[in-house]
Amino acid sequence: MKQRFKIKFFSLLLVFVFLVDLQGGENIFLCLSKNHSTASISGYRDIFKELEITPNLERISGDGILFKNAFCSTANSDLSLKSILTGTLINPKQKKKRDQLQPANIQSILKEKGYNTVFFGNWIGDKKPEGFDYWEILEDASQFYNPKLINPHRSRKIEGHTTDIITDIALAWLKKNGNIPKPVFMVVHFNGLQQPWVPPIRNLELYNDLLLPEPITLMASHDYKAPPSRYQEMQIETNLNVESDLFLGPDVASSEATVADRTKGDGLIRRLNGEQLSAWQLALRPQNEAFARSNVGMDGSISWKYQRYAKNYLRCVRAIDENVGRLYDFLHPNEKGNSWTFIYTASSGNFVGENGWFGGAWIYEPTMRIPLIITGEDYGKNRICESNVQLLDLFPTITGVSNQSNGGINLQSFHKENNSSESRVLYFEHYQFPDKLMVAKHYGIRNGRYKLIHYHQFDEWELFDILKDPNEQNNLYLDSIDPKLVEIIKTKLITKRKKLGLGKLLEPMPEEWRRIYRGPNARKKEQINSP
Repeated sequence: MKQRFKIKFFSLLLVFVFLVDLQGGENIFLCLSKNHSTASISGYRDIFKELEITPNLERISGDGILFKNAFCSTANSDLSLKSILTGTLINPKQKKKRDQLQPANIQSILKEKGYNTVFFGNWIGDKKPEGFDYWEILEDASQFYNPKLINPHRSRKIEGHTTDIITDIALAWLKKNGNIPKPVFMVVHFNGLQQPWVPPIRNLELYNDLLLPEPITLMASHDYKAPPSRYQEMQIETNLNVESDLFLGPDVASSEATVADRTKGDGLIRRLNGEQLSAWQLALRPQNEAFARSNVGMDGSISWKYQRYAKNYLRCVRAIDENVGRLYDFLHPNEKGNSWTFIYTASSGNFVGENGWFGGAWIYEPTMRIPLIITGEDYGKNRICESNVQLLDLFPTITGVSNQSNGGINLQSFHKENNSSESRVLYFEHYQFPDKLMVAKHYGIRNGRYKLIHYHQFDEWELFDILKDPNEQNNLYLDSIDPKLVEIIKTKLITKRKKLGLGKLLEPMPEEWRRIYRGPNARKKEQINSP
C-alpha cells in the first residue's frame, strides 16, 4: 500500500513539476523582414543615422542588446528563413541521401517542450507551414495591398496594407489566445521591403522635404573589382523601371490622364480599391508633377532615381518599424506581466544606393549585414555587441540545442562573456544564376579583417581588406602585396566548406557557357538555364 502511494505521489509530483515548467516557460517572439538594410537604423551609425527612420527599433534596442556585426549566410529569403528555423545551412543543390533525416526545427523542438507555436506573414515555398499549431500566411508575397491570406481553416481577403495586416492578425491571435496555459513561440515575417517597395499610403509623403544623403559609392565604376560587379542588372540608373518600380508613368504630368491610364501595366497599383487609389494619386501627384517640371529625363539621372527609390524604400522601413512597435508594446513585460524574449532581424540586408545598386544577392557588406536586436531578461538593457554573429546562431539561442557542425553559438551566453569573434569565419553563398538581377553564383568567407569570394562558374576571385576598404572597392586577389595571405585565406575557405559538408572548391563552367555571359552580348539578359 505504501509502495503504491509513493508511486502515485511521485507521479503527481512529476505532473506538477511539468506544469510549473510549462506555465513558467519564457515566451519567444521572432520578428523578421526580408531585405532590411542596417543603414536605415540609426544605431548602426550609417548614412541615414540622422533621419530617425526607425524610432521603435531604436527604443527596443535600448531595452536590450543591438548586435552591430550580424550577418546572414545567403540573401535568398526562403533559404534564410529555413536556415533560421533549422539551424543548418540550406543548399538547394545538395542532394538529400535516402537515409538522411530532416533537420529538426525550432517549432518542433519547442512544441515538445510544451510551447504553443504560431506563424504569421510571408511563408516559404509551396508547402504549408509544418510544426506550427496555428498559422496564417500570404497566398502571394508580391501583394502589398488587399492581400489574400490562408490559414488551416479558410482563406480570406483583407483590405489594407500588407505590413499592417500581418501585424493585425498576429495581435488578434494574441488577444484571443492570451490565456493559453502554455508559453508561446511566435514568428512574424514581413514582406514589405521587397521590390517594388510599395509604402502604405500614410507614408507616401514622408521625406518629401528632404534630400537624402548619397552613398559615396553611388557612382562607383567597379574598375578595381572582379567582372561580376560589372555584369549584374541591379543598377539604379538603368535597371529600375520608372513605372512599376518608381511609380512614375509617362503620362504623370497630364491632369487629363484617366485612372486607367495612370495604372496601365501596373498590377500592383491596380490592386488598390477606389478610395486607396485616389489617396495614392493625391499623395504622389506633387512629386510626379515636380519631376515633370524639371529638366531631368526619365532614364538620365541616377541621382533622381536614387532619391525616388531610396525614399520609397525608407517609407517601407518606417511601416515595418511602426508595426514592430505595435507588437512590442503589446508584448512588453512591463505592460503585460509576461516574460518575453523579443528578437528583430532580417533574412538579408539590402543595397540602398551603395555601388549604384538596389536589391541584394551579394556577399558584399550591404547585403550580408543584417539588423539583429534582442531584448529579454537575460540580455540586459542598452547594450551593444561588436562581435561577429550570424543568423544560424538564433537556433541554439532559442532552443538551447547546439549545432557544432554549422558553428552556431548561443547568443544568450555569448554576449555576457564579451567574446571577441574577429577570428570567427562566417560563410555565405548565392545560388541563383542567371536570374532577374544577374548576380553570378558565388560563395565566400568573412572574418574580422578579410573577405574572400569565389565566383566559381567563371573562376573569378575577390579579396577585400574590410578594415582598410570597408566599401569593398579594391580587389586584392590579383595585386595582393602578400601572396601568402591569399593562400592562407583560401585554405580557410576550403576548410569551412568541408566542415559544412559542401566539399572542395567548385569547378568553373565550360568555356562555351562562360562566353555567353562574358561576350559582346553578355549584358543582355539570356534565358539560359545554368546546369
